[in-house]
Amino acid sequence: MSIGEVLHDARYRSGLTISDVAERTGIVEETIWAIELDDFAKCGEDFYARGYISVIAAVVRVDSAPLLAEFDAAHSPPAEDDRAVALTLPTSGPPASSPSTSGLLEPDPSGPNPPDRPRRPSRSERHKWRHRRRVTLSTALCLIVLAIFGAEAYHFAFDTGSTTASYAAYSQATVQPQTPKVKATRPVAKSSPSPAALRTLKPVSATAYGPSGPETGNPLIAAKAIDASSSTAWQSKAYGSPDFDGEQAGTGVLLDLGRPLTVVSATITIGVPGAWIEVRGGTSDSPSALSVIGGTKDAGSTTTIRPQQTPIRYLVIWFTTLPQTPAGNYQATIANVTLQGHS
Repeated sequence: MSIGEVLHDARYRSGLTISDVAERTGIVEETIWAIELDDFAKCGEDFYARGYISVIAAVVRVDSAPLLAEFDAAHSPPAEDDRAVALTLPTSGPPASSPSTSGLLEPDPSGPNPPDRPRRPSRSERHKWRHRRRVTLSTALCLIVLAIFGAEAYHFAFDTGSTTASYAAYSQATVQPQTPKVKATRPVAKSSPSPAALRTLKPVSATAYGPSGPETGNPLIAAKAIDASSSTAWQSKAYGSPDFDGEQAGTGVLLDLGRPLTVVSATITIGVPGAWIEVRGGTSDSPSALSVIGGTKDAGSTTTIRPQQTPIRYLVIWFTTLPQTPAGNYQATIANVTLQGHS
């Protein structure tokens, strides 16, 4: 399992939503979703990504050490900070003798040499020193903030003896959970709806969906994705590469639930494994109103995604990377979609 998959699974098993983690860590929800999808670009520099991984891991009760080790193995290791910067002023050599001028005496060559006068640093040297000082102060401030977060989340962390990176953390989250010490004033974590409260959600319609929104065409083709039959399926256009030949960013199917509902899980049958899929949701079918609420990389022939539990009316199953078909081309396929949730 990847870093994002471990954190996602541990959060779900801890009964926490993305909003809960964001509230406890101070990290925006969009960044948390990106980390669970192994997209660390939204974190900025690797230094911040490592800090986010540590804080999130503490909240969802999973050991961060193997996750950080895996992150460092895939990215450049953190460089040592320049914690102390000292400015050394270069000194000039002994003054060269110059012709005597009126009113001035030349120094006696047999006498003691005068002390060297320190050279005033150039403008570029002064600017460089001030820049290093700002970098040092910024680094110190970041370390203080991370220390505060670490102290607050310390009681959630526990040790592990595993030697495998992601699997060690996953084992701690699923096999050997430890009950954290919770302060009396801390609110109790929100629990996920009980299985008895869940029911199968039946979309009222399905529409092909592109980068600009719902696509016109035969609606019966998209409806094959929700007809509960594995012998029929919606399929996209065939391409010569998994990135749509560079023509567009993705493709998928828009499901209309009829009214705002909370989707707890989406089981998707795509037939050919290897696709990268995002689940987007919102109260409008406009692309600007739909946000990423879940996803998976390298999906199997049948995969289950547990999206963020927030009321939505419209849900888009969005392919960002296409799987390769037995014919050798690349194409998105949805044979069936089963949604579980509640009102």
